[in-house]
Formats: sequence, C-alpha cells, structure tokens
Amino acid sequence: MDLNAQFTRPMRDELTAIGFQELRTPAEVDAALSARTGSVLVFVNSVCGCPSSPSIALLKDGALVGYVPRHQIEGRTGEAVGAHIAELLEAHCTKV
Repeated sequence: MDLNAQFTRPMRDELTAIGFQELRTPAEVDAALSARTGSVLVFVNSVCGCPSSPSIALLKDGALVGYVPRHQIEGRTGEAVGAHIAELLEAHCTKV
C-alpha cells in the first residue's frame, strides 16, 4: 500500500461503508455531479498537499449552498463537524 493510501483509506472506508460513492477521477466527479436536481454532499479526502482537503461541500440543484473548509474541520471533534453538517442539511434539504 502506498503512503497516500495509508492516510486516506481510513476515512474512505468509513464513508463508503455508510453509503458514500467514491469518485477518484475527474470523469467520475463530472458524471456524479452532472444531475442538476437534488442534493449532493461531497467530501474531499486527499493528500495532494493542496489547502482543500479535507473539506465538505453541499450542492443543491447544481449550486453550491454550503461549504465546510479544511480549517473548520481540523482540530474539531467529529461531533462538532457533524453538527455543522447537520445544520447545513437542515437549512437546505428536505427530509425524506
């Protein structure tokens, strides 16, 4: 296993176990986000060295309606981040 996989696998495994679809190429992202209706919660989980991961985005009908950047995730508890995501979902999504 390469070093990058050692860092990303735990989060990836946890997210896919609860139903997230893993998108690893630009084409996969384009295909998943091409629908312009409904809501999509996107987790960015990489170790490329850029300032964007981890981060979380909420899109509704193709528009960005919520974003949780890296600095609002790192150093916070899972419960605090989860509460922030729950607030975004409650503000922008309809319960089914």
